[in-house]
Amino acid sequence: MKIPKKISPDYIKEAIVEVRYSSSLHFEVIAGLFFKSLDDTYIYTNRPLNKLQAQANIIQGHAVGEFILTAHSIFYNNQIKIQVMPNSLIFNVINEYISWEKYKPEIEKALTQLKTAGVFEKFTRIGMRYISEYPNYDLHSCVKFDFTFGMPNTKSEKYLFQSEFLSDGFRVILNLKHKEPVINTKDVNQTTIASVIDIDTISENLNVADIGLLMEQIDKVHSKEKDIFFNLLKDDFLKTLNPEY
Repeated sequence: MKIPKKISPDYIKEAIVEVRYSSSLHFEVIAGLFFKSLDDTYIYTNRPLNKLQAQANIIQGHAVGEFILTAHSIFYNNQIKIQVMPNSLIFNVINEYISWEKYKPEIEKALTQLKTAGVFEKFTRIGMRYISEYPNYDLHSCVKFDFTFGMPNTKSEKYLFQSEFLSDGFRVILNLKHKEPVINTKDVNQTTIASVIDIDTISENLNVADIGLLMEQIDKVHSKEKDIFFNLLKDDFLKTLNPEY
C-alpha cells in the first residue's frame, strides 16, 4: 500500500514517544542534571501539565524558582513537553499535532541537549503511541475489521478490541474503541463520543549510545506506526482525510 505523507484533518490527540535509557546515576541527580542541560526555551514545572494550561502559559525562559523533583517533573516549550521518569523520557505534543517533520527535530534537539548532562549510558527501548479520535464516527466505517463474534443478529453499541502482535521485529499493541467517551478539548468539563484508534509500536532490546543512530531507530518506529495505521483504514474513509502522497 502507498502510504500518504500527510492527511487533513489528522484527528491525532496524543503523539507519545518514550525513550528508555540506562544510567548509573540516581534519579534525583539525573533530573537535576537535565534541568541544567536544557536551554532557555524550555520551561520547568512540577505540576501536571494539561494542554489548555500549557497553551495559556507558554513564555520564553526557564521558570523562575528552585528545581523541585516530583512525579510530574516536566519540561516544555511551545511545541512539546518532556516528562522525566526514572530511566525514561516521555515526549508528547502540547496542543495540536505538529507533523512528524516538526516533531522529530524537537525530539532530537532535546535529546542532544540532554546528552550533554553525561547521564545516558545507552538507550534500550523506543515506544511510539499515537491516539486518534474520530468524533461521531462509527468505527465500522473507518477500519478494515470484522467485529462479528458468533452472534450475527447482535449489534454491539459499544466495544473495545485489543491485540498485541509482532511485526517486522516490532511489538505492536493495537486498541480500537467504538463510542468511547472522550474529553472535549475546548471544555474539559464536557465529553463527546468518538471512535478511537490507538497504536503503540515498540522497539525493544536496543543497545544504542549515539543520538544519530537513536534517531534513525525512532524514524523506523514511526514508519512502522504509519504503516499499521494506514493499512487499518478503509479506502473510502481514507479519501475523506484528503491524503497527500
